[in-house]
Amino acid sequence: MQTLIHADIFFFITTIAVILVTLVSVIILIYIVIILKDVRELSRIIKREGTEITEDMHAFRQEVKEEMKHSIRNNQSSISAFLNLIASLFARRKSSNYKK
Repeated sequence: MQTLIHADIFFFITTIAVILVTLVSVIILIYIVIILKDVRELSRIIKREGTEITEDMHAFRQEVKEEMKHSIRNNQSSISAFLNLIASLFARRKSSNYKK
């Protein structure tokens, strides 16, 4: 009889523990689902904005190309100025703090 009472107590405690673990798991899963929905929405926004930025950059590049074509046709000295700018960017500069 004693073992039967002990078994009933064990199963009662185990049942309560399983119910509590299940409730905590369900609550955690609900929060995970909410977080995943937010991440999905952010991903959609980032994708849409990235597409818009790419389109803007293509339009900007096209405008720069057209402006350069127009500038080259109208002013030959702008070519030499542009090339000098590029050359100065890639030229090695010696530091004034450099000592031999």
